[in-house]
Amino acid sequence: MSIYKNAIASIQIGIEDFGSDDERRVLSAVRNVYAGVLLLGKEVLLKASPSEIGDVLIRDRIVPKRNANGSISFVGKSDKTIWNSHSSIIGI
Repeated sequence: MSIYKNAIASIQIGIEDFGSDDERRVLSAVRNVYAGVLLLGKEVLLKASPSEIGDVLIRDRIVPKRNANGSISFVGKSDKTIWNSHSSIIGI
């Protein structure tokens, strides 16, 4: 599933949870909407990135790398993406 589709699905589930009579679902609604908004932010960064840098803008850690022609580019150092480490604030 793409980041965009995942974001939309998370927000939709959050809205459905908010409409539930079960008050425990309210926390689930907040988590899902929050996650969906973060995913939309990542999607915006991906769309704004030049194609030659790929997903570097959403990587948690990036490092410089010297190319064969001597120029410097940045590459993702980990599989984690930005905002993942801050998600624990609301328990995601």
